[in-house]
Amino acid sequence: MDAEATITVRDALALPALRRGLPEVVAAGENLDRPVRWVHAGEVPDIASLLKGGELLLTTGLGIGARPAEQRAFVRNLAERGIAALVVELGGRFSGRLPGPLLDTARDRGLPLVQLHRQVPFVTVTEEIHTEIVNGHYAMLRSAEEVHRRCTELLLRGGGAPDVLRLLAGFAGNPVFLETPDGRLLYAASPAAPESPAAAPHTAAVSAGPGPAADAVQIWDRLRRRRAEPGPPSGPGAPGAAFRGGAAADARETDVRRSEAPAAHGVKSDGGKADDGKAGSARSDGRKAGGAGPDGRKADGAGPDGRGSGLTGTAGAASGHSEPAGTGAGIRGGCVVDIPGGGAGPGSVRARLVVLPVDRPLAPVHRIAAERTAGLLAVVLMQARQEEELAARGRGDFLTDLAEGRTAAADAPAQARVLGFRPADGGLLLPVVMRLPAELMPAGDWAVLVRAAQEELTTVGLPVLLGVRPVEGRVPLLLGLRSEGERAAAADRVAAALRAAVERAGLPRSGAAPPVVVVGVPGGWSGAGAGLRHAAEAAAAAQGLPDRPWHDARRLDIDLLLWRLREHPDLAAFVDRAIGPLLAHDRGSRPALLPTLEAYLAHAGRKAETARELHLNRQTLYDRLARIAQLLAADLDDPQTVLGLNLALQARRLTR
Repeated sequence: MDAEATITVRDALALPALRRGLPEVVAAGENLDRPVRWVHAGEVPDIASLLKGGELLLTTGLGIGARPAEQRAFVRNLAERGIAALVVELGGRFSGRLPGPLLDTARDRGLPLVQLHRQVPFVTVTEEIHTEIVNGHYAMLRSAEEVHRRCTELLLRGGGAPDVLRLLAGFAGNPVFLETPDGRLLYAASPAAPESPAAAPHTAAVSAGPGPAADAVQIWDRLRRRRAEPGPPSGPGAPGAAFRGGAAADARETDVRRSEAPAAHGVKSDGGKADDGKAGSARSDGRKAGGAGPDGRKADGAGPDGRGSGLTGTAGAASGHSEPAGTGAGIRGGCVVDIPGGGAGPGSVRARLVVLPVDRPLAPVHRIAAERTAGLLAVVLMQARQEEELAARGRGDFLTDLAEGRTAAADAPAQARVLGFRPADGGLLLPVVMRLPAELMPAGDWAVLVRAAQEELTTVGLPVLLGVRPVEGRVPLLLGLRSEGERAAAADRVAAALRAAVERAGLPRSGAAPPVVVVGVPGGWSGAGAGLRHAAEAAAAAQGLPDRPWHDARRLDIDLLLWRLREHPDLAAFVDRAIGPLLAHDRGSRPALLPTLEAYLAHAGRKAETARELHLNRQTLYDRLARIAQLLAADLDDPQTVLGLNLALQARRLTR
């Protein structure tokens, strides 16, 4: 069956009831994949006025008329009404073959015309096709309910809106976007892996895989830039009127795929009513809102004021209100669902959920699933005010994709601009990562920390792109510097702002380790990914080091090397060989000697400074050092021995 319908004209002709009539397609056989919405039988001349579009019309021809002009008008009116196909039973009004005017007009209008050579009970045909349609709708509803159930389970297990959006993207096999009503991107999710186009639309696998968001952000930016292009207004009054019509015009001719060049194309919007009317209004095939229907007739709506930068500028025919400009109505078959709750009144909108048919067409089940998902997102957003956290997670996904090479350096500046980061031309980018220990991580709600960090970072006076990665407990950032000479001062200000944000969010707990802030090496976009990756790994390696306002990633290379080897058995064996006897001594004897060795090595073997730090007289220190040398069978004045002991003490922090 067609991805856009539960049954097509071709499917209907293959059913036993119509096969018994020996059907012969005599016109527009190339259009047999049209969807069949319903079946109607009738014999009146003006039957087109009784139809809505999408019907398979059964007739014996009594109402067609005998004159060629009447026959042409009969077919022309049906084609303009947008029916799926006309099926005429021979033997009543016509015998042997349908008249030429019928055939010629049907070919010219692209209306599938079928003649039946044997009589069949129309009631049997109607029952059989309607059964297929109803069964298909039932299967779609069950599949959409399965998505709803999986999303609910995700939320009950502690997941958030990003997890729900990724699951929906995996189910639809297409990118999913969450926008504010004024078109600001909150979160973009791509499917973990594109599903097979041959898969039945209502049996598509539900995937909650993480999937990179870089592709989705790039698509969103293409559409945003295309929709921002000026165009002639086509109607006064409603906000975004001109904006919408331009997208509808593009939708009749253009489409967007991942492999296309950066120019984005318009989206056809679906003015259809939401399937259950609960979550909001979905718009996806263009019959009623700012697009063109299957018959090519233009629907209500007009287009481009360019106010919104997002994806959702559709006409308000479905929901009864005008909407801000966006881009979601610009791709054929795109689906836009309002998420209620942004203010007072039944028409208030907190956000918009957009599903775009980039990798495959959207089936009706995907639109139903989007509406079910929108209802859950409305609850999540109202309970936790997650808009800020979602936006920060989206920026964190972008920074992570850049660090891990999923976003190319050439594409990064445009995507960063979409996310609000605009460093000075010719300046440098400074990667910074704050890592929170497990005991400091917010319990499922990062919104408070995000808000506090954004407010504190406004005092830095530099362009900042702040993201969060809750799973890893990381807060990655990019700062825009004018020169490398600003690095130290900028690092001081950013580290102070991040630590102040942790305090304001109420995260510190008694006995908990402090957050670790690591500042990387400044550079251009070509090195930003590697710099972020280095800073993130160095932040993990620096946990457990003596607290300081911030750590320089360039001075943590040995710690990072040991951290990468932390699970290798040879590292634990090395620690045991180097300082094992000393550790065994401290477990059963007093005073412990390990602190003495640590202080001695920290002061590079300077005994006077070591004694002062430990509050010991020199003779006591000499005795302890002699005992340490005896236990380890080592010469503490030998440079190689000192190097080995330093490495062993650093590695012990990672292996114990």
